Amino acid sequence: MQMRFPQQRWEDWYAWFPVFPSDDGLFWLERVWRRQAENGLWEYRSLRSKLQKEIEAARREI
Repeated sequence: MQMRFPQQRWEDWYAWFPVFPSDDGLFWLERVWRRQAENGLWEYRSLRSKLQKEIEAARREI
């Protein structure tokens, strides 16, 4: 039996379905970073800088 180890490195991935990165909001049809966690699920992170996140948050209507 072959053991499967989780992927430890982040890879660039195109989110063709909605995902929720751990450091940002909803992403869909955009590029994100992903890796496989130890529990077998995928973990996502955004590619946006802190400044880009602040600009997008300022444009959001309340």
